[in-house]
Amino acid sequence: MKIYSSKLEDLRRARDEYDADYAKRKAQYDEQRAAYEQAREDVMQPVREYVENMIKNPWLDFEVTVSTTSRYRRMGTAKSACLEVRILCNERRHFDEASALSWNFNVSLDEEGNPIKETGSWSGLQATTEEQMRSLRATVYTLDLLNSVDWASVLNRTLPSWSDYITVSDSRRDRPDFESQIRALELEEFIGKPVALKGSPLESLGYNSRSKSTVWYMIKRETPKKFIVVDITDYYVDQMLASDDFNSKADILNWMSNRSGVQVKKEYLIAALKYPFETMGE
Repeated sequence: MKIYSSKLEDLRRARDEYDADYAKRKAQYDEQRAAYEQAREDVMQPVREYVENMIKNPWLDFEVTVSTTSRYRRMGTAKSACLEVRILCNERRHFDEASALSWNFNVSLDEEGNPIKETGSWSGLQATTEEQMRSLRATVYTLDLLNSVDWASVLNRTLPSWSDYITVSDSRRDRPDFESQIRALELEEFIGKPVALKGSPLESLGYNSRSKSTVWYMIKRETPKKFIVVDITDYYVDQMLASDDFNSKADILNWMSNRSGVQVKKEYLIAALKYPFETMGE
């Protein structure tokens, strides 16, 4: 028992130490990530404001976003992600009778720093009223402006490098499964004893995976990878107690103790058992 308690304490201590270290690491990562995102925003915001101020027009409704593409440009000996400007015009006015057209304009740089421009439209052209014609003239005026911009200069920005800001990881992929290890160690106390543990049905034992029945498992013995268990549902516990052959749950446990049992993978049973463990018996 002393060895068991020591192992359990060691596992819980290792879990608490890992989680405390992770909490500090995660806080540091979040702070670094926020600084990195702000540095990116400091680069992209002036570009967005430049475009918004340039195309502002009372007859058109614009949405301007600045983001990065999957392409990279050479910046001397380093590389930097390419910026992309995306402009949506009248996106929220597809069915507005005063709007001539809903359209978009996208521009980014290729790997060599040359502009790549694309345009498209969502709605069909409406140009039969004075309001629609005014909207159309504003569209042509805006597109003239956008096509006259020196985009190579506007988008020639060096974005912050992830590695310059992020020096810690928030990954928990290396975290041992302390919970399963603790449960497995605690479970050793019940192996070979006339005690049944409460759990959910296991498909490997022939139960329907959608069944909501409670199953009681008695662990007879173990191998390196499997438990040998005897299982019985709550329903059959009630049926047995209602019969003349069983007077108490102790009789049922004695009946389970005398059965040979079936093999179940350890990880399956540990996952199926209710935790903290609920027992029938000791």
